[in-house]
Amino acid sequence: MKDAIFDKGKVNDIVVLDNVTFGKENIFAKYKKLAKYEQPAFFTIVAAVQLSTEDEKFMSYTLRDSQGIEFDVRQPDSGWLLVEVNNWAKNKEECYKDSIYNEQVKINKLSHQNEILKEILIKQGIRIVSQAQAKDLGIDIKT
Repeated sequence: MKDAIFDKGKVNDIVVLDNVTFGKENIFAKYKKLAKYEQPAFFTIVAAVQLSTEDEKFMSYTLRDSQGIEFDVRQPDSGWLLVEVNNWAKNKEECYKDSIYNEQVKINKLSHQNEILKEILIKQGIRIVSQAQAKDLGIDIKT
């Protein structure tokens, strides 16, 4: 996940769980502490401890939810699911701007296609009128 905290989380950071699908039941148990939350869900990191085995180092985080409930998650299993709140907000804003831009592109494309269609119809001898003009001409338009 883009901008996930992985092993970068610090005490007092606010992190967000959002847009995560937990998939099949057989992997659900690994994420059950997070999977029960409606998304977006916000947590505060109240403890961050680096753990290690012979082969790797990883983080264990104690999270507190908005109800004050605390629970532990480990970075290999859950750190990739959580995003620091400022990065999350920035990504949401970028996605919103992108969606507005994409909608405007669609509107412009449809408007252009409409103009082409009008030109074709006029060249074929069909008269194009507005709703007001149609009313003045006594033409009943059902919308």
